[in-house]
Amino acid sequence: MANIIYIEADEKSTAIAKKILSDKSKTIKLAIPKKATAFSESVLLTLFKKLSKTNKNITIISNDNDGLKIAQKIGFNVESTNPAAIKKDSSSKIKIVYKQTAKPKSAPLAKKNIQVTEKSDLDTANNPPTEKPNLFTQILFTAISILSIIIIVSVILLIVPSTTIDITTQVDSTPFSQNVKLDTTQKNIDFINNTIPAQSITIEEELKQEARATGQTNHGEKASGKITVFNQASADVPLIANTRFSSPDGIIYRSTNSVNIPGGGSSDVFVTCDQIGTIGNIGPSRFTLPALSGSDYIYGQSNSSMSGGTDDITYAITADDMKFSEDEIKQKIYDQAIQDLLNKLPANKKYFSDPYQQIVLNTNTDKQVGDEVDTFNIVAKSSITFLVYDEKDLEDLVANSLSKSLAKERVYVNNGLSELSTQTVSTNISAGNAELKISTTALSAPIYNTDVIKKEISGKNAEQVKEYFLQYPEIQQIDIKFWPDWVKRVSSIPSRISIDISW
Repeated sequence: MANIIYIEADEKSTAIAKKILSDKSKTIKLAIPKKATAFSESVLLTLFKKLSKTNKNITIISNDNDGLKIAQKIGFNVESTNPAAIKKDSSSKIKIVYKQTAKPKSAPLAKKNIQVTEKSDLDTANNPPTEKPNLFTQILFTAISILSIIIIVSVILLIVPSTTIDITTQVDSTPFSQNVKLDTTQKNIDFINNTIPAQSITIEEELKQEARATGQTNHGEKASGKITVFNQASADVPLIANTRFSSPDGIIYRSTNSVNIPGGGSSDVFVTCDQIGTIGNIGPSRFTLPALSGSDYIYGQSNSSMSGGTDDITYAITADDMKFSEDEIKQKIYDQAIQDLLNKLPANKKYFSDPYQQIVLNTNTDKQVGDEVDTFNIVAKSSITFLVYDEKDLEDLVANSLSKSLAKERVYVNNGLSELSTQTVSTNISAGNAELKISTTALSAPIYNTDVIKKEISGKNAEQVKEYFLQYPEIQQIDIKFWPDWVKRVSSIPSRISIDISW
């Protein structure tokens, strides 16, 4: 039993194919509403290509007889609520199914009351007894019947043989790009100047946000301690106050007083960490003197830990805090405006706007740069203007340009309208116009006059048919099937020849 899949009016070939391929049924009926997007020739061609290599039996059912004719022409089985309105395409496959008609059962004879009366001579004269045919007559009649059946079967076999030719043809990929203008003063599509009408919509947004101050001030204490300085040189080395000593981790300590380090001897010096806080509380360490970089004959060594460093951190607002918060708010307001716009727009409408970085914010804060606080509040307002256009207008404009660029002997099997990409060329949202670069890749295939081909290959054998198709260099593969199997030549009746083209 066929499984019915219902298709929405605006569903595209990719979504339809996904539904069919995910269905495990081998026999499927696609119920498509009248004037649905699926009844466009390009969508049906794409769908037929995707499904041609599956083993699913697809039948399209609809009350849209014009759409069914297109589907039938491409190669789909169709079924209409008004079948008489569809004429079978001569190029379509014809399946002949023989059904054995059940013999009507003989009705039982009704019992009748029969009165037996003597027949008069007159009755006998008027109704003479029927004579049964003799044996020779019966044999002759049977022979004639058998001969008639043989003749009928022979005639049918001469008519029924069919030929199916599956052709795989090359598909050309054609990159396409075109600049398209959006203009709020335009009422209809301008195919000459590549302009489509647009509408300007402004969304007012307000956002309140709490931001965190990142500037830090430590009001704690500095660590301090004692370092013994060793001088391995023969001469004395005097050290002034504030001489720097660097720990292995790069923490700087400064001497609190001047000291003289005798040659070959050592002296103690008291130091204080440059940085406030517990960062200066380190254990016994070896110290270098940055002022005497490269001199390894003098160094410091602490035998006890540095101590006394404490942390008392407060936060303050920096200029970067303000700027970062504004950038974040611009993005949030822009996203919020887009969501509000989408809630109002129909599904077929698309929008365009300036980047969110160009949004002008009107902000108020409850604190200023330099204020020592953990957090501060920002209230921001902005107006975002969008240019809204109809997606179908853009597709119609691109389709028109594609049709002009296509050679007459080719057809698009995928015009790339579902994969359009846009790139901004210029914008003037306040003036109600913008220019976009539209890009896509279209796929086209050759058109073959199957009626002419059927006439020219009529009566040819398989090798002659393959030789005939050598005149079409785009054809990559040919598969010829005869029915019944003993038939070796193409049928002479065009309606018994089926030519299926795939890409």
